[in-house]
Amino acid sequence: MRPLRLEIQGFGPYAGTESVDFADLANDGLFLIHGPTGAGKTALLDAMCFALYGQVPGSRTASSLRSQHAAPDQPTEVRFEFAADGEHWLVRRRPSYTRAKHRGAGVTTEHPQSQLFKREGTEWKSVAKGANEVGRELVDLLGLDHEQFSRVIVLPQGQFQRVLRPSTAKEREELLTSLFDTELFGSIEAWVQERWRESTAAVTAHERQLEHLRRQADERWAELDHGPTAFPCSDGVGSEPAARRESLGDQDRFDQVAMIAGRTAVAIRGRADAAVERLQAVQTAGTAAAITAERWDRRSALMAESSELDAAAPTVDTWVRKVGTARAAAPLRAPLDAALAAADAHESARSALVAATTRLERAAAECPVPLALPGHRSAEPIATRATVAAVHTDPDDALAALTSQATQLDRIIEIARRRTTQAARLDELAVRARSHHAAATQHGEQAGRCAAAVAELEQRLDADRTAAAHLAASAARVERATEVIEALGLIDTARRQVEAAATARAERLNEQLEARQAHQDLRERYLDGIAAALSAELVDGAPCAVCGATEHPHPSAVDASDVIRRDDVDRLAARHDDAVVALEAAVARLGEHERTVAELQGRLHGVIDAAPADAELTSARFALAVARTAADGLPDLESRLAAATAEVTRLERAATSERMEAEKCVAQTATLAAEVDALDAEIAVALRIPVASCELSTSGGATPATPAGATRLVTGHTEGLLRDARRAVGRVIDAARGVAEAVRQESAAAAAVADTSQRLAHALDATAFGSVAEARAATLDDRESAELESRIAAHRDRVAGVTAQLHADDLVDLPTERPDLEGAAAALEQARRESASLASHAERARAASEAITRWSDEHRALTLRTEPARREEALLRRLSDTLLGRSGSKVSLQRWVLAAFLHDVCELANQRLATMTGGRYSLLVHRGDTPGNRSAGLDLRVLDAHTGEERDVSTLSGGETFQASLALALAVADAVEQHAGGIRMDALFVDEGFGTLDPDALELAMDELDALRAGGRMVGVISHVGTMQERIRTGIRVIPSELGSTLRVGRAI
Repeated sequence: MRPLRLEIQGFGPYAGTESVDFADLANDGLFLIHGPTGAGKTALLDAMCFALYGQVPGSRTASSLRSQHAAPDQPTEVRFEFAADGEHWLVRRRPSYTRAKHRGAGVTTEHPQSQLFKREGTEWKSVAKGANEVGRELVDLLGLDHEQFSRVIVLPQGQFQRVLRPSTAKEREELLTSLFDTELFGSIEAWVQERWRESTAAVTAHERQLEHLRRQADERWAELDHGPTAFPCSDGVGSEPAARRESLGDQDRFDQVAMIAGRTAVAIRGRADAAVERLQAVQTAGTAAAITAERWDRRSALMAESSELDAAAPTVDTWVRKVGTARAAAPLRAPLDAALAAADAHESARSALVAATTRLERAAAECPVPLALPGHRSAEPIATRATVAAVHTDPDDALAALTSQATQLDRIIEIARRRTTQAARLDELAVRARSHHAAATQHGEQAGRCAAAVAELEQRLDADRTAAAHLAASAARVERATEVIEALGLIDTARRQVEAAATARAERLNEQLEARQAHQDLRERYLDGIAAALSAELVDGAPCAVCGATEHPHPSAVDASDVIRRDDVDRLAARHDDAVVALEAAVARLGEHERTVAELQGRLHGVIDAAPADAELTSARFALAVARTAADGLPDLESRLAAATAEVTRLERAATSERMEAEKCVAQTATLAAEVDALDAEIAVALRIPVASCELSTSGGATPATPAGATRLVTGHTEGLLRDARRAVGRVIDAARGVAEAVRQESAAAAAVADTSQRLAHALDATAFGSVAEARAATLDDRESAELESRIAAHRDRVAGVTAQLHADDLVDLPTERPDLEGAAAALEQARRESASLASHAERARAASEAITRWSDEHRALTLRTEPARREEALLRRLSDTLLGRSGSKVSLQRWVLAAFLHDVCELANQRLATMTGGRYSLLVHRGDTPGNRSAGLDLRVLDAHTGEERDVSTLSGGETFQASLALALAVADAVEQHAGGIRMDALFVDEGFGTLDPDALELAMDELDALRAGGRMVGVISHVGTMQERIRTGIRVIPSELGSTLRVGRAI
């Protein structure tokens, strides 16, 4: 990687945009970065690291990289161009930072940005975006991560000595691990360690399985040996207590116990089979006893049933006789039933006639109007009995007269209903007319109040429009007054800054004049010194080295011993340059402050006192507030005025509409009143007709109608009384119809009774029964007769069946006593329990034998598989102990490899260290084997050629330490380049450290850096040592100021 161009803006101490073209510095190869302490020299290296890796060396974070001098709209960004892998690359990064908002108060956060470009012809092609993707691409391209880059190419201030003198024993190992790719060896260590752990776990698991098998077998053997399966065996298997009591600790004993368990299981199986045979014999005997007991019980039940049938025989004989008598009376059943039915029907008809007559009497008594019946005048009252008699005498004529009266009442009711409806409408129209009159009055009053409000709103609107017209002028007054007050507050400070800047400019001018004079004086002395030196070398007759003359008439009179060195002249020239830069900065600051004062004076508008300005601001703000309030209220007032005007119009229209509706109601009222009068007259005429010319009475009677009574009927509750009268007449009609129907049914029932009585008498004469009562007692209905015949047949069938079953073959020759089934069941249960117990014991013995045999086989197979695993585990344990440094030299494989790398680094470092120290010092790797030494194999010692002894590197002086550290750091870079294959280190940056060297040591160190430059490597050195500035005339000068640092790149800086 070779840097080409670096551009930064708003980064660290650099407020603006600064750039470094490394092509201008590459001609010399070795360049210097210098400037005052804190000016921002190291920030240039931080910028390169940030551009490549998104982070900076040390404990600083990317979020702290924004310049405090940068303007809010100035972004923080680094652009770094470099050459790598034969291509031209550009990386651009921005960190995350907060800045002031462009509008309003507060801050906002800028998110980080990263992008990598590749040069293709004259254009840049984007290769990657985003911090992660750009980071991966750059690590692959450069072959170095951030840690390696900081150790190999950028040697940070005070940190490149960590290889020589780390702060902890572990630090050098971590440092070398980060520089050299030794992760493979660490992976080998971890892999072997993991394989050993896996092998140990596998062996342990096998041992646990073997132990589990032995423990299982011990437990099952204990059950078989001491449990309920331990029965004496005839073959002597129980005569080996010693073998059965021993623990199963090896395979031979495992096999022996498996064999004994099998023999024991076979013996117990034989006893179980014998118990099964005994159970079968007991089951057969119990089955035979159960069959005999069932036959014995069946015979006993049949004998009991036969005795029961014999006892019921007399009752059955009585049923037989009763059925015979009923058969003789069977021809009289029809006449008897007909006579009985006719008598019942006649009684029901008489009862219905009485009930209908009672209903008619009650309806006639409750009717409020005289009833129109044949043979009576309608105006005369009719008694209730006469009404009943009339219906009984001639039902059809009575019903026709009553129906006609009901029809007349219906017509009068319809007229009354129409009159009631019209009267209700008349009342409704009167109410509506009054309501419309009231609404019209109310709307008129509301319209008057709204009209007054409209006039008031129009006056207010005119006033507010006049006030709002002055809004812009008032705002301008406030702005001018505010600007004047702000300018008054700032101008005093600005004037003091002008005075201070003028004083500083005068001081810088004096310093510049003094520096220029001193430089000119010393330069003249330097030139004079050169002439004196030449004059001292002149010899008569010898040619002058300057003009070639052989005669020297005017040699220099200056003392040749007072010669000025060129370095002193250059130092005063640099001082003069610094003074010129300081003067330019002071002049720029003075001009800036003077421009500020002039700007503020222009904003004052001639005002010099704050009191009138404050009064003007207060007055302007008040006028602005009044105008703004008026302007803000205009939309509301205009809206309210429009709404009020619309409301006046609406209310006036509503009042007119209500008055028109009232007039319509009055006209409709007159029409309806005439209709009601006509209906009243029609009702009065109808009420004076003969059928209804009497006044209705609420007490149920009737009084003769008079014109006065008729008037009361029309003007009173006419319709309701008429409807009540109509319903009463309807009830009388319904009751009369019921009486007529009951009279007809009673007459028919009486004729039927006479007919059936005559036919029954003729039938009785043809039988042996002496009376109707006797014949009726002998008769049975079909259900009773059928039930008795069914009972007689069922009794006879049961007798025949029981007799046949008692003479069956299986009930002959039975024992006198019933068999003992309980004893047989107890014997069977005992046999079953014994057989089940022996079968269970045999099954358990079989299962135990099979399990022990299976476990024995598994134990044998697992033992064979475990033995190779044990040997592998032992081998891996020894290998792991060796690789991890737990045995032997106590040095791990990775540390041993790192020690080899460190030895190569020391070899390379000693080549430079010998030059820088005049061959006195060389570095050695101390491979100490002290047990427990965490840095064993990585200790560094220094060999002092003056004493011939080795000693610790901590005994070196400050300058010696810097020399050794520099040599070691440069060697690390060479070693990484050699071992990393393909990585080309075309640049090196060293930050400070040269101040600890004396002039001779510094000269030797510079020779080494010159050698690197001669090898084609670009070397940048950060230092504030004066001698370095004299030696290296090309570089970057960092110039600090109150507004941020700037850069100057080139020669003689």
